[in-house]
Amino acid sequence: MLNTREKLLKKAYEKGFEFEKTYHGCAQCTIAALQEFIDIDDSVFKAATALAGGMCRQGSGPCGGFSGGLLVLGSVLGRDKNNFGKGELIREVAGIGCLLKEKFVREYGSYRCHDIQEKIFGKKFNLWDEKDYELFEKMGAHETKCPDVVGKASKWVLEILLDNNLVSLKE
Repeated sequence: MLNTREKLLKKAYEKGFEFEKTYHGCAQCTIAALQEFIDIDDSVFKAATALAGGMCRQGSGPCGGFSGGLLVLGSVLGRDKNNFGKGELIREVAGIGCLLKEKFVREYGSYRCHDIQEKIFGKKFNLWDEKDYELFEKMGAHETKCPDVVGKASKWVLEILLDNNLVSLKE
C-alpha cells in the first residue's frame, strides 16, 4: 500500500510522463507536472520554452527535464529583486540544485541531453536534422524514452522539495 508521499511522487512521475508524451518540450513538461502540486508562476513555464532538447534542441546543454527542474527550485527558493544583494541565497539554491544534479548523474551518468540520449537510445541525435529527428521519434523519443526522463525529473524535484520541507502543496 502506497503512503501519501509515495502517491504524490508517483503522480508527479505520471504527470511528467503524460505531458512530455502529449506536448513535448521537456523543460516545460517538467514545470507543468509540478504546477499540479505547487504554485509556480506561469512566467516560469513560459521562460522554459527554449530549454527543450538540451537548450534550443542543440543536445549539448543540460537535459530540459533538469533545466525545468532547476527553474522550479529557483522559483520556490531563489532570491527576488528585493533580495538581489543577498549572495548567500545563490549558494543555498545551488546546493539544493545539486541534489537534482546528483539524481540525474546517478541515473544517467550525466545531466547533459546528449549523454542521456547515449544512455537511453545508444546514440545521440541532431534534433535539427530531419532524418536524425525522424529516427529519434522512431526509437520512441516521445512514446517512452523522453517521457520517462521527464517523469523522473518531475518526481525528483517534488521529492527534493518535500524532503527539505520547502513547499506547501496545493489543496
